[in-house]
Amino acid sequence: MLKREDVDPSDLYPAYNLSVPVDHFHNESCYEPHSNASFNLRYWFDASNYKPGGPVIVLQSGETSGVGRLPFLQKGMCSLFEPVGTALPVDMY
Repeated sequence: MLKREDVDPSDLYPAYNLSVPVDHFHNESCYEPHSNASFNLRYWFDASNYKPGGPVIVLQSGETSGVGRLPFLQKGMCSLFEPVGTALPVDMY
């Protein structure tokens, strides 16, 4: 039987998308022209150790593909903090 740490992390953590507005400051004239456009923020999360009311750790991947950071959810520092939920967002504002 395979252990969790031996499984390809892309099989463990499906990607999700959250629609985020491009313009965060609709009421600020210094940021004109305003836009109603949005972009998809891709993220992954691991709630396998999460307990209600517990902390959530957000690991920001930086300016690289989040896929390359999935091992951090599986085997890295995030896996050492139990019981917490962890999230890996990319393309953040």
